[in-house]
Amino acid sequence: MIEDQAALEAFCQRAASATFLTVDTEFVREKTYYPLLCLVQVASDDEAVAIDPLAPDMDLSPLFALMTETSMPKVFHAAGQDLEIFANLAGTLPSPLFDTQIAAMVCGFGDQVGYERLARSLAGAELDKTARYTDWSRRPLTDTQINYALGDVTHLRTVFIELTNRLERDGRVGWVEEEMAAVANLSRYQPDVQDAWRRLKPRGDKPQFLNVLVSVAAWRELEAQSRDVPRNRIIRDDTVMEIAASAPKTAADLGGVRGYSDNAARGKQGQAILAAVEEGLAKPRDAAPKLKKRKPLSDSAAQGAALLRVLLKARSENADVAQRIVANAEGAQESRCRLSRLHHRDPWLLRSGLGETWHHPGGARGAGTVLRSSVALADCLGLPASVPNALRSAEAGRALRLGIRNRLFGCCRDHVGFPHIHGGCAVRDRTWRPVLRRA
Repeated sequence: MIEDQAALEAFCQRAASATFLTVDTEFVREKTYYPLLCLVQVASDDEAVAIDPLAPDMDLSPLFALMTETSMPKVFHAAGQDLEIFANLAGTLPSPLFDTQIAAMVCGFGDQVGYERLARSLAGAELDKTARYTDWSRRPLTDTQINYALGDVTHLRTVFIELTNRLERDGRVGWVEEEMAAVANLSRYQPDVQDAWRRLKPRGDKPQFLNVLVSVAAWRELEAQSRDVPRNRIIRDDTVMEIAASAPKTAADLGGVRGYSDNAARGKQGQAILAAVEEGLAKPRDAAPKLKKRKPLSDSAAQGAALLRVLLKARSENADVAQRIVANAEGAQESRCRLSRLHHRDPWLLRSGLGETWHHPGGARGAGTVLRSSVALADCLGLPASVPNALRSAEAGRALRLGIRNRLFGCCRDHVGFPHIHGGCAVRDRTWRPVLRRA
């Protein structure tokens, strides 16, 4: 346990020559806006330490400098909250970065696999759970608590080595590097307060409501930051929504909002909220954010989406990679698809959420082309280029979906991973057998 400045500086000097560092943090944030860093665990090739940032006169600058040393990767598991802490305290992120949770997804361990499972599977370690719910801000820490915390970085060394070996063997190192580029974006952990309204997920789309919501949510975010208290300690989420909907102009109006008291409405906070409401009302209608609306799918489109989810699952399992790596949620929200990288000689198409477009990776060249669903399904099955134009009718779409269903669940069960149709044998509708016949 490092509790003085000299010991921290000495460790950082020794660790600077390591081939890699495994890192974890312990923190609490139930009573604060920003997470309160209570412990930092770091392990090099042959040493593991727990650093106490709450020790008197402790300056973490040597540690922050070590984290930006480019000669060795900094290894985390599920790094998001840890990186938020470094972004807040140091204004920088550890670099270069390696997240074993993402690497495990690339290696076929499933979505968001836990550290405990990886430690058991790759390091043969059973973690002691007795200190899992520790209040890390309390001092002194017991030996059991410290050993528990160190286990989060000591076993991580073996996990990192094993995952790296698998990535190199399978030629997937680049996949993880691509994912890390997004995770290591500093702006991700320093969001704009003007975007604070997004986490409330409003359903109303009236410009006045949205303009007021943006202003009130931004005021609350700044207030929570300045006081370092949770957002809901300022005003609750549902109260923010009620204020935006009613747009009160006086303290009496504000006091009538459900969830807000008359006394608070007449105080300084009430005046600040009314000022934020006034600011929102003064904005032009076209300044309101535009909410993305998804049109409901037709029955046939819904069936196609369901079939493609099966195809995605089958292909991902066959390639031993998590589905989220191939088609992640962020891409769906942005109405964009991830490029397929599972096999350069087997081009295929992936669904991005439940929208109306598809992305075709274009085989070995990786040239992206946005296609309609009939084209996507046809190419997914390896049909000739002339087929998509002939598949625009409802009957054609039905025949193609039937063909996919037969290939997935019928006579060719041993070829679930994007089979090709030969001779139209998978389609029962005789009218469309010639159209679907492979050229």
